[in-house]
Amino acid sequence: DIRSVYNNIPEDFPYPIIADEARDLAVRLDMLDEEMMWDPNAANTIRALYVIGPDRKVKLSMFYPNSTGRNVQEILRVVDSLQLTDRLRVVTPVDWT
Repeated sequence: DIRSVYNNIPEDFPYPIIADEARDLAVRLDMLDEEMMWDPNAANTIRALYVIGPDRKVKLSMFYPNSTGRNVQEILRVVDSLQLTDRLRVVTPVDWT
């Protein structure tokens, strides 16, 4: 539960966070190594991020190996770009902020 880890989260959290304890989504979204998919002791999901739009279409997918941390600033930059380009029908250049 995210509230038990992060104490300062407002009641109206701005976006949904999904727990996949049974790994059903991880299997359906190909986030597990096929050889270890059903071994709960060995299989780790890749660090995946999906941004799904209000139209329920995937707008972004990012995958990181377990050895590499994610860059929150980059994720926020991309989400800002997705929202802007959806609203104004423009494109954002490299390193746009």
